[in-house]
Amino acid sequence: MSPVSRCSVYIESLVNTPEGQKPFGFATGFLYAGPNGTRWLVTNWHVVTGRRPDDPGMLLRGKPASPSSLRFKVEDAGGTGWQQMELALYDADGPTWVECDRDQGIDLALIQLKDRPRFRLPLSQSFAPNSSMMLEPGLEVVMVGHPFELGTHAASAIWKGAMVASERDTTEGRPWILVDAPGVPGMSGAPVYYRTIVSAQTGGDRRSDLADPRSDDRGASRRAKDWVKLELVGVYAGAVGEKALEALRLGRVFPIDLVEGVLRRRERGRNPFPPNF
Repeated sequence: MSPVSRCSVYIESLVNTPEGQKPFGFATGFLYAGPNGTRWLVTNWHVVTGRRPDDPGMLLRGKPASPSSLRFKVEDAGGTGWQQMELALYDADGPTWVECDRDQGIDLALIQLKDRPRFRLPLSQSFAPNSSMMLEPGLEVVMVGHPFELGTHAASAIWKGAMVASERDTTEGRPWILVDAPGVPGMSGAPVYYRTIVSAQTGGDRRSDLADPRSDDRGASRRAKDWVKLELVGVYAGAVGEKALEALRLGRVFPIDLVEGVLRRRERGRNPFPPNF
């Protein structure tokens, strides 16, 4: 499995019930390197709360309460197997995730991975640097996440292409861009990458939306050595809480600079309706 697919983890939301913790719903998160050697799970605020970002008093469909923890597992590239991780979403002081500018509509949540892993984690920066490029309408991007329950249709994360469908609007309290990918259960929290294909012959980049290199039999052996170059551009959040986006089959992407902003400010998360313990 590629490090890109291993970086995007399948998240189970665990909810407290009279019979104990039970999974209610699934989503995507990805592993991210923070300052001073810290490691983080990046996902959406609506994933850690189970609530609509536009109306926190409303639970997402199928959720009996906000989750109390998240569970996921990571595969070791060295072949030693999987490590399961469970992150408590609350401690004695409240939520354990960090966020910022929720009142501005930023649907992001980051949870620090404090336990030492058994092996080197596939952090996104190890294969895809953060991008500083301006996302413009018409650019092709790819999301890597889990739109189905794990293992239903594939043994690893799903790579799903999309096109940037809007400019970024920072003046009207909408700090996201839109992509022509409708909200699909499970894809929330997926990393979004800009993809180019690097030529093995010249070392130069060519756009990912060109014809499939395998289609040219004459150049097949040469082009087979071309490789994919990724830059991390943002976090997918779907259309949760936005009926108009659902109707238009569009989804929101929060640019990666907002993730860095969360890490700089590290505001303790907020959930006006936390779970009962």
